[in-house]
Amino acid sequence: MKSVDALITSGTKGVKKFNVNGKKEYKQYLDFGGKLIIEYVINATLKAKRVKNLYITGDYKKLNILINKKYRNYKKRIFIIEHQRDLMSSVSFAFKKIKGKVILLPSDAPFINSKEIDKFIELANPKMNYIIGFTSKKAVEKMFKAMKINHVAEKFKFSFFPAYNVDVRINNLHILDFHNIDTSAIKLGQDIFDHRYLMKRSGKVRLGNWLGMGKALIIYFLRNIDKFHYISLGVLRALFQGLMITFAIKFKNFKIFRRLNTRESIIKTFNYLSAKRVKCDILLTDLVSPLLDIDIEENYDLFLDKRDKLKRYT
Repeated sequence: MKSVDALITSGTKGVKKFNVNGKKEYKQYLDFGGKLIIEYVINATLKAKRVKNLYITGDYKKLNILINKKYRNYKKRIFIIEHQRDLMSSVSFAFKKIKGKVILLPSDAPFINSKEIDKFIELANPKMNYIIGFTSKKAVEKMFKAMKINHVAEKFKFSFFPAYNVDVRINNLHILDFHNIDTSAIKLGQDIFDHRYLMKRSGKVRLGNWLGMGKALIIYFLRNIDKFHYISLGVLRALFQGLMITFAIKFKNFKIFRRLNTRESIIKTFNYLSAKRVKCDILLTDLVSPLLDIDIEENYDLFLDKRDKLKRYT
């Protein structure tokens, strides 16, 4: 892929503030070594050679103050879009102003760099509507070893792939085109995002979130009964994968976990869920800077402590 616009998601509606050093603030607006966390993401995005325009969803007033103060020379390339009620609604609303595909970027990843953004865009298949970025286990472990970080003890990246010895990690990079995605699919995406923490920090399965995902899939199926053939296959595949993954995690049978989460298996489930309206792909790379997002308050302290080393590494 030659180039795309970028969309940084920075919404704060329904999001809890972090409490850092007695100060409560949304994580992307926390000071991190002299700059706000979101500034690092904006800087990397503007520097990326394969990014055209930059769109940012979030609190319009707050972002406007930041852009006017720090990015006056880039105002022709930066567009602020008022955030909506949740993440997926904000992304969907943004696509009313965006014409083509975008690379979706997190606002809480202070080590993300322009070279890795460009690399992901370069490697992405332009024929696909939705590309999910994964990073290899080898690259992740190499980084943590170099940083002397015990990512198991630190509970790092504790969401969709909650078993630490799996082969891949979601790395927060997505390229997508929302123009052919209907409201029921957007609702499904939000429900999955809302229930993304699949394990408790103790390591036990968070059954409520698995059930929440299951319920969302069933509702999605009922809303798309007219596309029965493909949707039913997608829902059944996703429910079966969820049940078997829960079993694999509970009994620590990671052989089953790996078999169920192959690249081909995940792509097939996504394609069926969209009734083949959305061509999905998974791009597996060794990119590490995008996956260093600050999910929890403990990660903020950890990354701040290792900031210089992580910056040099990424």
